[in-house]
Amino acid sequence: YVELHFNERGRICAAKALTFGLDKSRLSRLSQEERTFHVFYQLLTGCTSDERDRLGLEDMSDYALLASSGCYRLPSGPFSDDAAAMTELRAAMRTLGFKAKHVTSIFSTLVAILLLGNLEFVEGVSREDTAHVSITVVLDQVARLLGVSSEDLAQALTIKTSYVRKELYTVLLNPEQSALQRDQLVRDLYAILFAFVVETANHKLAPSSSEAPPPTQIVLLDQPGYQSR
Repeated sequence: YVELHFNERGRICAAKALTFGLDKSRLSRLSQEERTFHVFYQLLTGCTSDERDRLGLEDMSDYALLASSGCYRLPSGPFSDDAAAMTELRAAMRTLGFKAKHVTSIFSTLVAILLLGNLEFVEGVSREDTAHVSITVVLDQVARLLGVSSEDLAQALTIKTSYVRKELYTVLLNPEQSALQRDQLVRDLYAILFAFVVETANHKLAPSSSEAPPPTQIVLLDQPGYQSR
């Protein structure tokens, strides 16, 4: 949801964005010939060689989320060049006041989300044991990108804790339940990242609360829709 504010002379004087209807299901379920959020493809296509090495980036087909639909590129058209879109994204982030460390953290989180989708789980040694991550190398890479320990991340994925009537309960998860918890973590990470980007942009663009309402404004509502047409 985007507001464009205009002054008395008809010039844009401010803008404000609000998150509306973020379709987080795109992070765990895709239809055939459909892409998830464009930024993943833009990053993998338009990254620098330094970013590719530092983030350990692979081909699109190596990430389960992107490979689940088999659709990696948009049909030819003015917005189909992901590398060009990545260049525009970098320029926009600089204009909106994102510092280099913020951009690095955003890209690291995006890669961590992709790698989380590659994690698979196997049964524990006994009934009293939780499920285990089958590929620890990927787990270690995700943990490094998120700035947490591998042990803490594995525990967050395979153990569920909740408060019931002021009592703390811990549930040991099987592989299927761990996969669901992984998908929930992916959706929550993206939602938090999305909120951070929007609020950082608003800090640069939005008017202060003490300013009078604009004489004129245009509202644009971009609803979730098919992402390859």
